[in-house]
Amino acid sequence: MAESSENFPKEGSKSDIYPLGALFAYKLDREIQAQNQKMSLDRVFAVVYRNRSREFDLQDLIKKETGYDPKAFFQKYLYGKVEHPEELLK
Repeated sequence: MAESSENFPKEGSKSDIYPLGALFAYKLDREIQAQNQKMSLDRVFAVVYRNRSREFDLQDLIKKETGYDPKAFFQKYLYGKVEHPEELLK
């Protein structure tokens, strides 16, 4: 994601990774809801909040709580280089 941030418009900011993280969460939420409209990233956030003193694997937690397997999503958008960050809006 850090490499991908190079293609994201800076708009006066010294660090552009934060808006890209919001886009990542937005796209992930849409992917979860596309699989099951009754699920969302909010459900995952609620579990994280209730168990904030514990550590857990985020991908495993997403799959457990929503049924959506985010491995390919993370590989493409987090670990890979996104040439056009605006595709996260689709």
